[in-house]
Amino acid sequence: MIAFASAISMPKQLAKRGTRKAASDATERRKPGRERGAIPAWSGYLMLALLTACVYGRVLQYPFTNYDDRGYITENFRIQAGLTWQTVAWSFTSIEQANWHPATWISHALDWELYGGNAGGHHATSLALHILNVWLLYYLLKKSTRAVGRSFIVAGVFALHPFNVQSVAWVAERKNVLSTLFMLLAIAAYGWYARNPGWTRYSVVFTGCMLGLAAKPMLVTLPGMLLILDYWPLRRIAGWSEPSEAFAVPQVGIRKLLVEKIPLAALSVASSVITVVAQKAHGAVQTAVDFPYPARFENAFSAYAAYLVKTFWPSGFAVYYPNPFDPTLPEHPGWGIVAVSFLSLILVVALSVVAWRQRLVRPYLTAGWLWYVLVLIPVIGIVQVGRQAMADRYTYVPLLGIFVGAVWGFCEVADRRKMSSSLRRGIAAACLLALAILSWREVGNWASSYHLWTHALEVTTNNYIAEGGLGNDLVVHGRYDEALSHYQRAATLDAQDADARVNIGTILESRGQHHEAAEEYEEALRILSARPRNSADRDTIFAANLNLGNTCVELGDYTQARISYKRAMVERPADFLGYVGRLKATLAQQPSAAGYVMLSLALQETGDETQSAQALREAIAIEPSLSAAIGAIRESQRNP
Repeated sequence: MIAFASAISMPKQLAKRGTRKAASDATERRKPGRERGAIPAWSGYLMLALLTACVYGRVLQYPFTNYDDRGYITENFRIQAGLTWQTVAWSFTSIEQANWHPATWISHALDWELYGGNAGGHHATSLALHILNVWLLYYLLKKSTRAVGRSFIVAGVFALHPFNVQSVAWVAERKNVLSTLFMLLAIAAYGWYARNPGWTRYSVVFTGCMLGLAAKPMLVTLPGMLLILDYWPLRRIAGWSEPSEAFAVPQVGIRKLLVEKIPLAALSVASSVITVVAQKAHGAVQTAVDFPYPARFENAFSAYAAYLVKTFWPSGFAVYYPNPFDPTLPEHPGWGIVAVSFLSLILVVALSVVAWRQRLVRPYLTAGWLWYVLVLIPVIGIVQVGRQAMADRYTYVPLLGIFVGAVWGFCEVADRRKMSSSLRRGIAAACLLALAILSWREVGNWASSYHLWTHALEVTTNNYIAEGGLGNDLVVHGRYDEALSHYQRAATLDAQDADARVNIGTILESRGQHHEAAEEYEEALRILSARPRNSADRDTIFAANLNLGNTCVELGDYTQARISYKRAMVERPADFLGYVGRLKATLAQQPSAAGYVMLSLALQETGDETQSAQALREAIAIEPSLSAAIGAIRESQRNP
């Protein structure tokens, strides 16, 4: 941001620095026309597609994960209705999953229309979108710079870097690859507009920006991205450089370029407001009390540096990274983490200074660094959404700037040292091969929810989200004892994890440990009562009350059971009625006295007195000793 702010106020007298600037322009003019190892257009696209498909092809055999895929697809009845007018209308009003992204919802609904619950089809769409993004990136770079070989390498790194595996292999992250497609199309339209500005062409850019924001609001920085492209490679800013010979466009004053972006900026502001409202409704936006601003800035600079380190040393990727500065966790950051944050700040400032000083002779470095810093701002943690420290998916677009700067910088060094074409190709091929191997391994971590979470626990510490996710997967496969230990670890790491408490209680209940289970449910409700409710918390409150009601029946505390059922009914009436229906079906196959008492008390909440009395008679018929407790049961029904 330091360099970006400086770039806006670049003085006109920079044009007077003739010697350095002329040398830079001569270098830029020489490279496109004489670049060695240029790749024919059709073969370049084919190679990129084949490489990407080879690395990611296994995802077509992978199932959905238990991390957000349920909310987006497998348990979302709106999406499973297919691409209907009702679904489309809902997509424009829904803020489920703490976001407003109608284009993403429509994409998932279309997939369900085509593939149903076949996860391979959904994965195929995400992979196809990633390949389209790779193609578009390659096309835009070589079109605007004429540097075919360099453009191919940048597109190859983008296609194969392990950082991007999360965006491609995770179906719920469809929004990332889809929004990037619209972003690249908007940039293509912007290049068309820049050659002959007019409202008709501008409307195409505006539409691309709007669609991108409708897929994922992270693209609120698109107006700034276009301003960076005006600087390089389009060279549209009058007085800052000579016009581009690779992509001829008329130069325009900086003020006019800023005014030109106002309609797009208005779109971004509107998207930001909607996003904040949606995320606050789901309790995703952390308050200054939950996450103090000093901790946010410390983590932000650490994340900027960590992303760079992982870019050039790709390792330790995980689906979730706990935030070491999270004040709600029992383990507070030590001096080592604070020192890393300070060193990260120095690194970011130093690289910003270097990028600024290179603005005349190496504009690609300045543009690449500005792109990286700017595009990460919405997700760097200043506005803390969720509790993660960073996320691989956040780098899908920002790292394009780093890839361009690194590849163009390498080629400049190779030119100076008169490196042979064969050596250049060998180095490029080795780098792409290494990235392909690393991404192949990373793709394997998405083979199942079990692989996903166990890998996250291997490469991170104190990962309460991974503990809970692994516990959920183990429960699905009937491995309750193993799941219990992971839930308990999650509850220990995060004292505010009410879901872990409910899950612990459920397993204890299945073991017949009713008192211990009740304590866990009550603790979950205590945790949730101490903070404002959101939609996710309401689901947990419903589950805790419902389970507590069942447990109290087992304990013979019918009054508390009725109170808990009543609270569950208030939180989720439709879900409560669904529970009653499932309980009836279960009892028809496996009748039990306790089950009929649960049904009797639950039916009382629905107002069905007749069936409630019948259920109670069924309970006594199965277990006559309950007749001694009939008074307490009826008293609970009379005095809820």
